[in-house]
Amino acid sequence: MGAIREMTVRQARLCLLKFTQFTWVGYSPNWHHAVIADALDRMLDGDPEYSRLQINMPPQHGKSELASRRFPAYAFGRNPNLAVIATSYSATLAEKMNRDVQRIMDTPEYAELFPESRLNGKNIRTVSGTYLRNSETFEIVGHRGVYQCAGVEGGITGQGGQLL
Repeated sequence: MGAIREMTVRQARLCLLKFTQFTWVGYSPNWHHAVIADALDRMLDGDPEYSRLQINMPPQHGKSELASRRFPAYAFGRNPNLAVIATSYSATLAEKMNRDVQRIMDTPEYAELFPESRLNGKNIRTVSGTYLRNSETFEIVGHRGVYQCAGVEGGITGQGGQLL
């Protein structure tokens, strides 16, 4: 691996915006994407000023791509023991985001950045002793990490999470 590639990989492991550009060739961020990514990085790093973050923007400005798709995958790469709970107004949208996060984590680019954070190779609904992987829940193989999603009427009561 060349020096430039090594630097790019190192940056992508530590910066959400660089991660997004590394895992999505052709992604062209605007200034507001950098602001969102920086805030999410600060939250993940434990900055007390960013312990509760709310992003308000008009539709179709990149909130979901950064906060709901790329950020959970990136966060699992940095800490495969995280518990993430993702909710939406509809179960269908929450499950779509779940599958999108899984698709990012299945890419060769993601494996290059975060080889320790991987998913079960098969869609597993409920098999004892096997890491779950379906459109409601997935678990990080070899770690305690879990991603759960639900719509408005879905149940998450009793489920803990560090990222909600």
